[in-house]
Amino acid sequence: MILVAKDKAFKALHHYYTTRSDNPLKKMQSLIALCNKLIRILFSIGKKKFVFQEEKMLKDTPPYSCIYSRTNSSLFTIKLTFNK
Repeated sequence: MILVAKDKAFKALHHYYTTRSDNPLKKMQSLIALCNKLIRILFSIGKKKFVFQEEKMLKDTPPYSCIYSRTNSSLFTIKLTFNK
């Protein structure tokens, strides 16, 4: 699916959903969960008129700490570290 292939935040969530130790999801189940998350995000953006922020979405994922750093081209990069 393009969402997981192109977007770093959704790719990180897909990886988390499929590899977590407690109740890992199969790939299709993970994609459906991500599509539901995308629908909720789009609905909230339309209703509340705010800007989507990846770091806000990823901070709810328990075992990952997301560190965002600005590069010279003003793009955000994500570094994922696994916390035990």
